[in-house]
Amino acid sequence: MMAKMKVTYALDEAVVRAARMHAARKDLRDSEVVEVALREYLGLTLLEELRAVAAAQPPISLEEVVAEQHAARAETGRAGRP
Repeated sequence: MMAKMKVTYALDEAVVRAARMHAARKDLRDSEVVEVALREYLGLTLLEELRAVAAAQPPISLEEVVAEQHAARAETGRAGRP
């Protein structure tokens, strides 16, 4: 986990009120709600999930990648032919 940093933003009252209500319902801090929302909006959650999946997979050699690429191109080329 990275270090936390204190920041100040001016937000619409309705947004703050909704975030606080959500935090209270989920038993979270306001900052946790905002951080989760920003992570999802910025795509960081998806990147973290992709990194976890990639880390769980066995490594693939460059030769295997190139072979898969050639196979996919050959398949695409055949699909367009009668």
